[in-house]
Amino acid sequence: MTTHETPSNSESKAGSIEITPKARGAGAIFYIRDIDKFMFFLRDDKSSIPFPNRIDIIGGHLEPGEEPMEAAMREFAEELDDLDTGAPFQPSGLTLFRSWIDERNVEQTIYGCQLDTTPNLRLNEGQRLVFLGRDELATTDFAFNYNEVVQAYAQTV
Repeated sequence: MTTHETPSNSESKAGSIEITPKARGAGAIFYIRDIDKFMFFLRDDKSSIPFPNRIDIIGGHLEPGEEPMEAAMREFAEELDDLDTGAPFQPSGLTLFRSWIDERNVEQTIYGCQLDTTPNLRLNEGQRLVFLGRDELATTDFAFNYNEVVQAYAQTV
């Protein structure tokens, strides 16, 4: 995946071209400690959506006025139900992993989240949750070309 790290204001160089993203997205890569696997979901198999029938991180687009963390938590609540509590899934412990502007000119904010045990969840959007081991990450063709960021995150946990 070709990514362009977004420099902070202090890193910007005089005369550089400012890239304004056309959209913004936020999501998380979940690492489940008790099984040493990463949690994703399989997108719907509909020709009307981007990357149908592909594995994706859990997240989505930012609504106007939303901050990335707010958007990620809203998306988790919309997409996942915690079957142990009956409430929308609202994980704690999200940490910023990486932000960049992808090749579609979408600013992506990706969080990492480590969970001690496998959560008991129902997926409300997509086909099913997918749990991948470290060896499977390198051979999985992720939606939105998330391969590089997923493998980079896996090296940190």
